[in-house]
Amino acid sequence: ITISTTFSQSKTNCPIGLHKYTRTSNPNRQGRPQSENIEKGIACLQKAKHALAFSSRKFAMAVILPNLGHGSHVISFADVCGGAYRYFTRVATAHNVRVTFVKNMEQAWSLSSNPKKKPR
Repeated sequence: ITISTTFSQSKTNCPIGLHKYTRTSNPNRQGRPQSENIEKGIACLQKAKHALAFSSRKFAMAVILPNLGHGSHVISFADVCGGAYRYFTRVATAHNVRVTFVKNMEQAWSLSSNPKKKPR
């Protein structure tokens, strides 16, 4: 789970609401109380000892993908941002991680329920 986002703006530099961009003003950056609560909650829901929440998609990908192991399979939506797409097509493949891009959840569920194509 990544907990950063670009917030709606009516025009450039005119944010709607309290935050212009979560990295610069959201309290999840000060002491991480929200991140720690999210991690504990997810771990509890999954009956796991630990869970991870990242403040950016890029950081989450940089930590998780290289640790999946050679031959792993990741399923991603096809309409990810350009940076995520490039990371999947360049960096993940360098770690021998196969990435399949899908258009919708039905395709994702179909691939993840196929034992021969099941992602890690």
